[in-house]
Amino acid sequence: MGGFSGIWDPTPGANIPINYFCFDLTHFFSPGSTYDYVASILNNPTLSSLFHEAGGSAGALSSSITSAALQLAIWEVEYDSDHNLATGSFQVTLPGGGDELAAYNQAQTWLAGLGVAPADYVIVLLTSTSDPHHQNFITDFTLPQRDLPEPSSLPLAAAGLAMMLLVMRRGVTG
Repeated sequence: MGGFSGIWDPTPGANIPINYFCFDLTHFFSPGSTYDYVASILNNPTLSSLFHEAGGSAGALSSSITSAALQLAIWEVEYDSDHNLATGSFQVTLPGGGDELAAYNQAQTWLAGLGVAPADYVIVLLTSTSDPHHQNFITDFTLPQRDLPEPSSLPLAAAGLAMMLLVMRRGVTG
C-alpha cells in the first residue's frame, strides 16, 4: 500500500511523469493499465499541508514506510475530521511492529503537524472518466517560488543621483 509512479498523458505525447496516491477507499484499478482521467485542482489546505509535511509525493515515495504513511494520512484527512488514525470513522488497527508500526507512527506524526505546516502544495484530483468505479487519485505540485530580484547597486545609485540633480536644478532655477 502506498503511492505509485506513472505517466500522465493529458495531451497525446505529453507523457508527464507523476507520483500519485489513491483517493478512494473502495474503488479499484489495475497497475499497468491505461485509464482516462480528468484533472482538477482540489482546494484542500489540509491535504496541501500534509504533502508539505511529507516532503511532497516524491519525498513520501523515498521509502515504503513513508509511502504507506502518506497513503494512510491522505485517507484520514479525506474520510475523518479528527486527524487521528486510532479514532473516528476511518480507523487503523494499531499494528504490532515492524514497518507497519513505523508507517502508522509516521502518519500520526504528519497528522499531528497539520495546521503548522504551510499549505504550499497544489493538490490535483485525477477523476476517472471511463468508469465511476475506477480509483481516483491525487498528486501534488509545488507552488513556484517568486523571488523578486534585488536592484543592482549601480543603477540604484545612478537613479538616486539623477533625482538629486533634478531636485537641485529645480531649486536653482525656481
